[in-house]
Amino acid sequence: MTALTSLHLQYCKLTNISSLACLSLRYLDISYNTGINISPLKHMNSLIQLEISNCNLKDISALKNLTKLQNLGLYMNKYIDITPLQYLIQLTDLHLSNCEILEISTLSPLYNLKRLDISLNQIIDISPLQKMQFTSLRFLYNRVIDLSPIQKHQNFNTYVYNYQQQPTNEDLLMSNFMHQIYVWTTFIRNMPRRLKLCNQQFLTTKKKIRVTQKQMELNLQMFTNNVNQLFIISQKESYQ
Repeated sequence: MTALTSLHLQYCKLTNISSLACLSLRYLDISYNTGINISPLKHMNSLIQLEISNCNLKDISALKNLTKLQNLGLYMNKYIDITPLQYLIQLTDLHLSNCEILEISTLSPLYNLKRLDISLNQIIDISPLQKMQFTSLRFLYNRVIDLSPIQKHQNFNTYVYNYQQQPTNEDLLMSNFMHQIYVWTTFIRNMPRRLKLCNQQFLTTKKKIRVTQKQMELNLQMFTNNVNQLFIISQKESYQ
């Protein structure tokens, strides 16, 4: 089990994940477990991609030690404190839609961010994003007034909406749908790397099986030789 690198545990009604801390996971999805305690994540510093969306999280301080993280999904965690994210400087993909976020100054140190979704929040000021070089930025249904901090960026797909009312159920469904697309797109994008890891694990396991098979053959040969020896001895004794 310690060789396991990828694990999907959505909708499992999980509360305690301390048993996962001994694994060297690179990908983990524990989304839609609303009673989960994520404090054991602080020991899982081999993680590169983490999905913990819709888990009813408020405190994510356990994540600040995960300095290898490149992809993080925190969709639909209401009133979450995103301050610990400032330490995750390797992040390239961050999904924070529908989290009731008011301000995003804590994201300003994340210069490696390429894809960011902060839709369905209460954000007014996007100036902390002005020095970032995004390929995709989504901030549908916020309260942004001044777009000048990002207007200089011409080479990325930007979805800009100012929405002064509460989003409808259709908006929320669409946001959820977009999140699923994000998860699967990221999964597919990382598939070659996962297949390579699986192939390496398969070859290692195959080698172990060959060694075990060879050992079993040797043991069987020894057993056969012992039986033959006993037979010869019994034959000699019967003639005496």
